[in-house]
Amino acid sequence: MITNGSMLDRHDISLLVDCGLTELQISIDTVDPLVHEVTRVNTDLPMILANISSIKAKYPNLDIAFSAVVNALTIGGIEDLLEYGQSIGVAKFYLREIANRGHLE
Repeated sequence: MITNGSMLDRHDISLLVDCGLTELQISIDTVDPLVHEVTRVNTDLPMILANISSIKAKYPNLDIAFSAVVNALTIGGIEDLLEYGQSIGVAKFYLREIANRGHLE
């Protein structure tokens, strides 16, 4: 399951865990509040980080993975994102590059 993590405090995922969910992917590109504000409009980084911590505490056997988009805005903070994830026990990191190749008309 993948989520941006912004509403994990509003939902009880215990049913999913009880049914065999073993990995929760969090779509998070940065831990820099300014970059987050630009790249993830209308989401609250401190709330997302608190939700991740809460899920880790409530479900210690649930693997957490970070799925990050690497682009010109986020690349400078990837090391900080990896360090933060490692500090809270993130099991895997999926880094995806988005390249702007123009647009179709």
